[in-house]
Amino acid sequence: MRLQGNITDPGLREQQGLNSICTFLLVTFLFLSPCLPSRAKEPIAENEQYRRVEFLEPHPQIYYVDSIWWETALPEELEGWLPARLGNPSGPEVQISHELVLKTETPIDETDLFQNHYVETARRIDDHFVILNAITPTHALETAQELGKAPGTIASYPIMRRAYRRCGKFAPIPNDTYFSQIWHVDNRNSRGERHGIDLNLRAAWNLTRGEDITIAVVDNGIDLEHPELVERASHGPHFNFGEDRASGAFINADAHGTAVAGLIAAEGQNETGVIGVAPQATLSSLVIFDINRRGEEVTVPVTDLMDMFQFQIDKIAVQNHSWGLFAPVQSSIDALSDRGIENAVKNGRGGKGVIIVRAGGNGREFLNNVNDEGWAQDPRAIAVGAVRSDGAPTSYSTRGACLLVSAPSGDTAFLGLATTDHQGESGYVSRGRNDLADYLLGAAGFSGTSASAPLITGVVALILSVNSDLTYRDVQQILIHSAFHPRVNDPDIEANGAGFVFSHNTGYGVPDAGFAVELAQVWKNRPEATETSQTKRPNRLIPDAGFQLKIRGRDIPTALRSIAAKPALGTFADEGTKDVPLVFVGEALSPIDIPLEGRGALIKRGTNTFAEKLRHAKEAGAEFAVIYNNRDADEIVLLGGTDFSGIPAVSINQNDGEDLVDLLGNQSDVTSEISLNSATVEFDISSTLICEHVGVELDTTHTYRGDLRITLLSPSGTRSVLQTINKDSSPGPRGWTYWSTKHFYESSAGMWKVFVTDQEENDIGFITAASLIIKGVPILDIDHDGLDDQWERRAFGSLNFGIKADPDNDGFNNAREQILQTPPTTPNRPFLIDFSLWDPQTIRLSWPSLPESHYEVLKRSLIDGSSQVVATLPGQFPGNELILPLNRSGNAFYSVRTRQWPAPTDQRSLSPSPWAEEQLTDVER
Repeated sequence: MRLQGNITDPGLREQQGLNSICTFLLVTFLFLSPCLPSRAKEPIAENEQYRRVEFLEPHPQIYYVDSIWWETALPEELEGWLPARLGNPSGPEVQISHELVLKTETPIDETDLFQNHYVETARRIDDHFVILNAITPTHALETAQELGKAPGTIASYPIMRRAYRRCGKFAPIPNDTYFSQIWHVDNRNSRGERHGIDLNLRAAWNLTRGEDITIAVVDNGIDLEHPELVERASHGPHFNFGEDRASGAFINADAHGTAVAGLIAAEGQNETGVIGVAPQATLSSLVIFDINRRGEEVTVPVTDLMDMFQFQIDKIAVQNHSWGLFAPVQSSIDALSDRGIENAVKNGRGGKGVIIVRAGGNGREFLNNVNDEGWAQDPRAIAVGAVRSDGAPTSYSTRGACLLVSAPSGDTAFLGLATTDHQGESGYVSRGRNDLADYLLGAAGFSGTSASAPLITGVVALILSVNSDLTYRDVQQILIHSAFHPRVNDPDIEANGAGFVFSHNTGYGVPDAGFAVELAQVWKNRPEATETSQTKRPNRLIPDAGFQLKIRGRDIPTALRSIAAKPALGTFADEGTKDVPLVFVGEALSPIDIPLEGRGALIKRGTNTFAEKLRHAKEAGAEFAVIYNNRDADEIVLLGGTDFSGIPAVSINQNDGEDLVDLLGNQSDVTSEISLNSATVEFDISSTLICEHVGVELDTTHTYRGDLRITLLSPSGTRSVLQTINKDSSPGPRGWTYWSTKHFYESSAGMWKVFVTDQEENDIGFITAASLIIKGVPILDIDHDGLDDQWERRAFGSLNFGIKADPDNDGFNNAREQILQTPPTTPNRPFLIDFSLWDPQTIRLSWPSLPESHYEVLKRSLIDGSSQVVATLPGQFPGNELILPLNRSGNAFYSVRTRQWPAPTDQRSLSPSPWAEEQLTDVER
C-alpha cells in the first residue's frame, strides 16, 4: 500500500492534534480500500431477501443486509458480527459490530442519546466525536442510519471489519512446512531481523508467481511424481533425448535435476515441504544425459543437443542449464548446438527468444575461468555465479568477465538451499522421518552454481510473467538494473564507465526479484542491436616473463634487480605499482605494528595462511606485499586462497627472498615495484554504440596458454580481465573469443586496448591476430559520453551532463534513465512509505532510498504529537526496510525522514536535497 503524503514544509511537520487525527482517518480509508480494478456501475435490483441501509462515513455508503438477521439470533460462529454486503447484494462482505461512530457539528448530548436511542458512550474522542455501544449489531445499524439523517451529523456508521486483500508490496509468508529453512527467499530470523542476503521474492510474489511461463530443466530428469512437482510438471512438454521418447523422468539415483526443478517451481501454499522461486510456472523436463556401458553419466550426442535447444520453443520460455564442461581447457560450442541456440533465441516465443540461463561453474580452486567455457560465456545466455548467505562469493564459484549476475547457494560452513530430492530411498538423502527423505534441507541443502542458476531461472520466469513481450536482451538488462552487491569483502567490485557496479566474481550482483518485476512491468523493448568490429594482425611478440618484481637502490646485485614472480589470485596491479621502499616484516603472524603506508611488505611464508599475511599487510597500509617461499630453494609457490586479499601481492622463491632480507638488513634505501611488460594491441573505434556484450578474439602462437594474463581496457577506463593464470598447458589461445559483460552501457567510441602478459619464464609466442567485437545500440553521440545527443538535448537542453550524473537525485543516473526511457530531471519514484505485514505479528515498512543518505524512522503519538526515533538506517539503492512488532493495543503513526549527502562534485544536480519526510499511519487494532 502506497500512501501519498510527502511533507517538505517544516511548518507542516509541526502541526499535531486534530491534523494527526485527520491523517489517521485518511490513511485508514486508504488501507482498507481494496486493490481491485474499477468497473462500471450496474443497476441493483431490490430484493426482499435484503434490507438496504445507508450510512454517513462521512461519504454516504450503501450496504445490504440479509433480512433474516432481524428475525434470527446471530449464530455463535459469527462471534457477534453481523454479515453485510458493500454496494450491492453480491458485493464484498463486511461484518458489523454492536458499536457505532458518531461525529456532529455541535457538541454531543450523551444523555439524550441514551434516553432516545438506548446507546451509551464507549469512547470519547472529543466533544463532537464519540464511539457508542448499542445492544446488538442490528440495533447499531438502525441507530446509525437514524442518527445519520439528523441535522448537523457529519458521520454516523457502525464499526465494521472487512476481508480485504492486503495492498502492501510484500506477499504473506507461505504455509509450506519448511519455509523457515528457505533462506534464499527471506533470510531472516523469527523476529524479522535480516541474517544476510536473499532474492526479495516476497516483494515479487505480490505481483506474480510465474503463471503462464514454461521452464525447461535441461538435466538428468526429475521426479515427476514428487508432490511438490507433480502439478507443476503435469502439463509440461517432456523429452528424453538419449532414449528418443517423450519422458522427463530421472535416469538414475542422482537427484540433480529434481533438486534444480524444486528450486525453480516447487509447489507453494500447499502446506507441504518447500516453495520454488516461480511456484506457479510450468515445468518441462528435457533429459540430455545417458548412461554408458560403464555406468557413467554422459551427455547425448551434439545432434541431440541441437534438437534439445530448439525443442518446443513456441511453448518453452526459459531453459535452465546447470551443467557444462567446466575444465581448465577452452571448450567451444559445436556448430550444431550453436544452430539450435540461434534458432531458440531468434525464433522462440514468437520471435522474442527463449531465455537461456547457465551455471557459471564450480572451478575457482582449479583456477578455471567462465570465459573458457563456450556455453556459459555465450552472449545469448545468462551466466550465473554463486554467493553465500552473507553475500560473499562462494569458495568454488568460477570467476569470469562474462558473468552477468549471481544468486544464493551453499558453501563450506554455510547452509545450502532447501529444495526437492527424489522421494524415498532414491536420491541424495535416503532416510528421514516423515517426508524428510524427500527434501534437501539444512546441512544437506543443495549447493554449487547448479543451485544458483535455477534461482535466476525462476526470477526470469517472474519477469516474463508480467511482460511476455520482452526479448532475451531485455531480460538480461532487467537483471543488470535490478542486481546489487551486498556490502562484502570483494575488492574486485567497481563501477564501470556507465556507473554500473561489477565484479568478475559475481557479475552485477544479486537481483532483487521484487525490483526486477517492477522494472519488467514498465520496461520498453530495447532497440535492435548492431555489431561493430575491427581486426588487427600485429604479429607482436609477447615478452617472456613479463611479470616481474623490480628492485632498486645502491649496489643491487644483478640477480635481484628483476626477480621472477607469480601473482596472487586477487587484486592485480595491471598498471604496475609505485616504486616504494621495501620493508621486511617477518612472517606477519599477527597485526603489523610498523606503519606501511607508501611501502611494500616483504613477508616470509610459514605458520599462517597467505590470506592472513596479506590481510595484516593491507591493514598496516602497505602498497603491495611480497611473500617468499620458506623452502625448496628456487620454487615459486602459487598464493592460494588470496582471491579477496584486496592488496597486490606476488610470490617469489626462497633464494631470492632470503637474499632480499639480507639486502634490506644492510641497506636502507632499497625500493621495489611490481612491473608488467605486456604485448598491446589497440583498436580505435569511431562508431558510437551503447555497449552491451564486448568480445575479443585472439590468435597466438604462445606455447603455454596458462601462463598468460589477458585484459581489455575500454575508452572509459574500465578493465575486463579475460584470462588469468591457469592450469591449461596447451598452446594458445588459438582463435578464441572472450566475452565480457562489464562494459554494458559504456560508449564504444575511442581507444580500446588489449594487454597480453606472460607471467612465467621459458614459454614464448606471438599475437598473430586480434579482433574487437562490440554489440550494442547505435546512437548519435558527438561528445562520446555514452548518452544519445538527442536524448540529452530533450532532457536538459544541452550536452553538459555526464553519463554517471543523477540530476534529480533519485538514484537512477543518466545511463539508467536513458535505458529505462524515464525523465532524468524528475524522480522516478516518489518518496513514499509502503506498509505490509511481514507476518501476523510483525509489520514491514519500506521506502525508496539512496546510498548517499541516511534515514530516521519516527513513531509519533496520536495523543500529544510527541515523536520517538525508533531506527536510523543508512540508505541503500533501491530501497530500505524496517521490521517492527505489530501493536494490537492501539494505533501508531510512523514517518520517515531523510537528508541526502551532497552529490559528488562531478555529478551536477538540478534538485535540492532538503530534509524530506513521508508520513504513514500504521493501522494497528
